[in-house]
Amino acid sequence: MERSDTARRWPGSGLESRIGLAALTAAVLVAAMVRLAFSDYSLWFDELASVFFASQPTERLWSAWMLRETNPPLFYTLLRWWIEGTELSDAGLRVPGIAASLAAIGVIYAAVARAYGRRAAVAAALLLALSPQQLYFSHQVRAYIFLYLAVAVSFAGLVQIVLATTARARAIGWVLYVMGAVAGIYLHTTGLIWPATATLALMLVDARFRPFRGGLWIALAVAGGMIVLGSSWWLYITFRQLAQPNGNLGWMQGLGLTKSALVYVATLLQSRQISALQLPAPLLVAGFAALGAWRGRGEAVTRLTLACLATGTALFLVLNLKQPIFLDRTILWLSLFPLVLAARGVGTLRGRGYAAALVALALALGVSVALTRPHLPKEDWRAVVTRVAADPGAALLVDGEAMGVATQMACRVQLHRPACPFAVVPLVAPGPQLDSWGRGLAARAPARGGRLALPADARAYVLRRPFHDALVDVQRTGLLRGADATPPEAPVVVGPYPPALLVAVAGRTRVSDGTIRVP
Repeated sequence: MERSDTARRWPGSGLESRIGLAALTAAVLVAAMVRLAFSDYSLWFDELASVFFASQPTERLWSAWMLRETNPPLFYTLLRWWIEGTELSDAGLRVPGIAASLAAIGVIYAAVARAYGRRAAVAAALLLALSPQQLYFSHQVRAYIFLYLAVAVSFAGLVQIVLATTARARAIGWVLYVMGAVAGIYLHTTGLIWPATATLALMLVDARFRPFRGGLWIALAVAGGMIVLGSSWWLYITFRQLAQPNGNLGWMQGLGLTKSALVYVATLLQSRQISALQLPAPLLVAGFAALGAWRGRGEAVTRLTLACLATGTALFLVLNLKQPIFLDRTILWLSLFPLVLAARGVGTLRGRGYAAALVALALALGVSVALTRPHLPKEDWRAVVTRVAADPGAALLVDGEAMGVATQMACRVQLHRPACPFAVVPLVAPGPQLDSWGRGLAARAPARGGRLALPADARAYVLRRPFHDALVDVQRTGLLRGADATPPEAPVVVGPYPPALLVAVAGRTRVSDGTIRVP
């Protein structure tokens, strides 16, 4: 396979390098300012779960205790280290994700500069700095942006391997590839798809990596073995999880063909939602990616990038037939490959055409980022806990133990208290719990004689949320039958209800293991 005729060494000294580093610094600074400026809004349920797991002892996170949680412990460990040195706040908890997003800009800049030169690398940095998608996921207190960074490091290793002309350079590439892949698996279980994608892509486009034919297939096999060995503990945990019913995945449903296609296209083109004013940005990204794929069709890295995109997509679709995993957050790292191609396309332009392309991308992406800002918040838990906390005699009914845990975490983040100043009462309906990771972890409900025991003047509030609707639990007991039970689109608190409701709930339920069992 031919190497790129534009491939060059990592940026070194000289005017070109200084201009490139100045552009990279500017991109990182702009990205940091935008991400930090927009970061102060309420965490949502999944992020509150992250805060809970990050509050656990490190030895617990790296033990069989994690059988209850489908997400690996590396992100929680990193978040725990951050929490230990800072105060809990919405914006503060988003800083690690923002840092990972900024680090990805540097990693991808270096990889693109290695493959296509400084001009393309500057375009890649600009795309990442003003990407609405990167803005959104850098704010998520979840592992997805860290997985993106890990895959970027691993892919940079592949670029190094493919273009290396010395054994030392290729060895560095193998180290980056393996370390990034192992880190990705410990960040999110779907990270397993990346080394499979990389292996198949290398064998498809480069004969040197094909078994028994090329000179590098043994090295590829050894690297694969090291990835398996390095991630073996989490592979074992995952195997045990698959052998038992898992309520953590019960909410996941297929998006359907049309929505899956829309999510796929938007994700690949660095977008979140696409409106008329936001349409120019993904169209420009798509156009430059097509240009880069065409003009670089004979280049090693371009063919590898296209193969990674096609192979990764195919693997996601196949696995999605078994378990719905084709979601914007799980396929986030696939967007790396169109971005590299788009940077290649911009990098092929010269003179005013190159400058015009950068300006057009900056304007289109800037508009898209501004229009994305109102869509960043997912759930307003700040409003939930502050409303209930304003009532000194409140008791909040929630659905399931995981919601009880999330509510306590919301009180820690929003009210800066170790526990909620009101009673949190988890109602557990018959059958497997959704989000079963919370089983046995919620604060125990006050009980006397196997019945809920709250102060006689306690007023009831009911927390309703998609997939976790405490109103449905209350109605199962025969109470509040006249209330509108249309599923809410976001968390909402209804009430207050008079103390008689809690008395009635206590009479129609029983307390077992600290939770209220609904018949």
